[in-house]
Amino acid sequence: MSKRIILNDGNDIPWLGFGTGSVLYYKNVTQLVSQVIEAGITHFDGAQGYQNEYSLGAGIWVTGTPRSTLFLTTKLHFLSGDKTVKDALTQSLKKLGSFHVDLFLIHDPTPYQREGRLKEIWKQMEQVKDEGLAKSIGVSNFKVSDLEEILPGAKIIPSVNQVGRDHPTSEDNPMVDF
Repeated sequence: MSKRIILNDGNDIPWLGFGTGSVLYYKNVTQLVSQVIEAGITHFDGAQGYQNEYSLGAGIWVTGTPRSTLFLTTKLHFLSGDKTVKDALTQSLKKLGSFHVDLFLIHDPTPYQREGRLKEIWKQMEQVKDEGLAKSIGVSNFKVSDLEEILPGAKIIPSVNQVGRDHPTSEDNPMVDF
């Protein structure tokens, strides 16, 4: 399970990961995560919206596995009030028990588009990468039109567009490989 894929920013990602969404939303995944680590999986895909980042971090901690041997992904949920991307990621890092994530994604562009803030949110994503809180940054469930909105002003190209089964690909929403 050591096969890795090189991202456009030079970082690499394990080709196989364990997701803590779908049927695991709001569930304590501590024991499951420790079992998955024992089975040799090193990539964990979480999200703020799944409401289980704390137990994901606890599952890692219980095994005593060095953080440097794992790949952690989490995703930005909706920001409320004057909360920033950095505020949200800092909260996730505390829950995960880590100083950084390997991959941080905008989970869904929709709320930020409605507010006219998608470009601003991407700039904040670039900032958390520049500060070392996320090694790589990307997007999730973006259509080509969503990418066309952020790319002209981007100084960092998204490393990933993670499209889930709940967001089927189509001519307007292909999996985008940067």
